[in-house]
Amino acid sequence: MKKNKQIIIAAIVIALFTIAVLTVIFIKKGVKLDTYDPVAEEEEIQQNEVREFTNINQLYTDSFYIWSNPGEGDLAELASREKGNTFKKLSSADNNFNASSVSHVLWYNSVNDQYIPTMYEDDLLIYISKTSIPYDGIAWERFIDCGYTLGVIGFTEDKSGYFRLNRTSNENYEGLYYEKSDASQITAFEDVPALFLDKIGDMPVRKGTISDIGIIEGLNKNTVYKCEWYTGSYFRDIKMTASTHVFYHLESFNTFKYEFKHDKFIVIDIPNWFKTGYYYINGAGLIRYVKKKDEELVKSDAFSTYVDWNDPIIIVDSEGNIIYDPTGTYTVTDEDDDDNSGSIGDSGWEE
Repeated sequence: MKKNKQIIIAAIVIALFTIAVLTVIFIKKGVKLDTYDPVAEEEEIQQNEVREFTNINQLYTDSFYIWSNPGEGDLAELASREKGNTFKKLSSADNNFNASSVSHVLWYNSVNDQYIPTMYEDDLLIYISKTSIPYDGIAWERFIDCGYTLGVIGFTEDKSGYFRLNRTSNENYEGLYYEKSDASQITAFEDVPALFLDKIGDMPVRKGTISDIGIIEGLNKNTVYKCEWYTGSYFRDIKMTASTHVFYHLESFNTFKYEFKHDKFIVIDIPNWFKTGYYYINGAGLIRYVKKKDEELVKSDAFSTYVDWNDPIIIVDSEGNIIYDPTGTYTVTDEDDDDNSGSIGDSGWEE
């Protein structure tokens, strides 16, 4: 019996020694024992995506591009030159656009938000297509940069001062949470008509914690918080991470001016009343547009807090009456009833 124990102990020692040696070898050779890392996976996808092009012949049809500082001269000739051009594609974003009765939201994270392209005043927005021209107008939707928070939006306050999520019309909180964040855990409570969030860590969720548009403020980027949720009078502690960069609908409008160029592309006119901010162009993707006065700040910090990203272009009062609208395309919609923003009616592209 004693001899058997010694044999077993010896075998364990040898096995542990072998694992240690192999681990050292793998590390030296760059082999990872844990091969699944969703963040690293996302980083690899983003890093491998081609976002900038140097030749106009590389650009895809039916697409918008930012042409960075094309310079002076004939644009058709400049576009066809061998060197000196940078064409940036728009940033696609996860969103809740398919959800009904919910304000539009774009969802980003700390991996992909760094790839939102910047357009300065000296840049051009161009469109390439073999079959279509935007003669019915270009739809612009502008978004508020809400910073980093939990991947959930749409909190409302009750008369006791508590905040809740109301189940959306199709009864599963669709549109109120980011499916790729750990806030998607709330789908476990799809049968509960309202979820109450009482605390985040030791911080009570009360007025001042939730913004006017129902988003949790004051959280630290990529920090994990223990969140105290209530389903009825029963509470659940759920860990959630402030890893979602939220952009929330501000205003919408159309522009109509464009200019043909001799070969392959048209130039989309950017009116001088545009303000620094985030614009989603005709459902195709997001850009960061920057006026000259803000250029230096943005070049040193793309998300500079010293820049007013959210100054509305269209000003309306609480009843939807227009105070100022340089776009000439404002109409009130249900989405705009609760904020000072404009919206457009049906418009789009002829294919």
